[in-house]
Amino acid sequence: MQTSDRSAQLYQKIGGIIEAGNLNLDHVDESLNAAVLMGAKISSKSLSLALDATARIIHAEPLTAKHEAILESIILGNGLRPAYDIARDSFDQLPSVWSDLNDARADLTPVIRSVGRLNVSGHPKVSYAGTAFVCGVDLLLTNRHVAEEFMKAGSSDITLEFKPGMSAVVDLKQEVGSNESILLEPTGEATISMEWDVALLKVKSLPAEIAPVRLAAVQPSAIKDKTAAVIGYPAFDENENLIEQIAIFRGLFNKKRLQPGKFLGIGPVMSYGRNVTALMHDCSTLGGNSGAAVVDVESHKVLGVHFCGISGVANYCIPSWELARTEAFTSMRGKMSFC
Repeated sequence: MQTSDRSAQLYQKIGGIIEAGNLNLDHVDESLNAAVLMGAKISSKSLSLALDATARIIHAEPLTAKHEAILESIILGNGLRPAYDIARDSFDQLPSVWSDLNDARADLTPVIRSVGRLNVSGHPKVSYAGTAFVCGVDLLLTNRHVAEEFMKAGSSDITLEFKPGMSAVVDLKQEVGSNESILLEPTGEATISMEWDVALLKVKSLPAEIAPVRLAAVQPSAIKDKTAAVIGYPAFDENENLIEQIAIFRGLFNKKRLQPGKFLGIGPVMSYGRNVTALMHDCSTLGGNSGAAVVDVESHKVLGVHFCGISGVANYCIPSWELARTEAFTSMRGKMSFC
């Protein structure tokens, strides 16, 4: 069977997802119908075409241009790598393909509570910089490139402080359909890594009901194909496909979402001009997910801090066990929630 480059990529990506998850057409059908119930705008004609396209992948049959388009915009987003709303620090019953997430719901609630949206004041262009999460005693983790939106170099090479006229607040709520807020106030002090795209922010105090996430201090013996969940605030990205963003995120952005997928293993990527070995995943993410917690659903531990993605290849996160030995964090390592 001869295929176009685009078809070959879809066969590899979607075929790999189906094989890794031991999925069939019924799983995909259930996931698509769940997306429709959530408000995804998918017509019955598109649903039928999506299932036919998936069947062609399973049976190694040729794809038309319409099949290719539907696989990218609907199957990968609403079917196989969706984004689910978080409400009241939890999520509704998910399709059976994500049964492990359903089973872990109660254990994931404390993690969900500890993730917040980083809002910025005084910036000429942005009001929302990314995602951050509680990782220790009055400490938050986010990306360095997120912090640098509202912070500048401090008294040393590894510190940042607020830019003049700017400040930030982290809202631990901002859920779909709710205006409730729980606010954390950064002190204006941050520590950064010179190797990784990561920043450690200090906050004034944590509410009693908010616990730091559990950060994995040691690399798990097996990572590939384990269920991952990104918890963060996907934002509209003008550099990404408009139709796919609307299909996957239903036109709702900057709200707390659960974005499941699989870990892909370890691989090289650039970080601040250096070639690093990062943890890879295939969850559907957007720019606002920068700084999001990437959770191992089985252990309920955070294995990484999402920081970038390469379209058609993988998304990347900073491994938590690398943070455990990051020299810049030496003085605060005892306050971080490694386990």
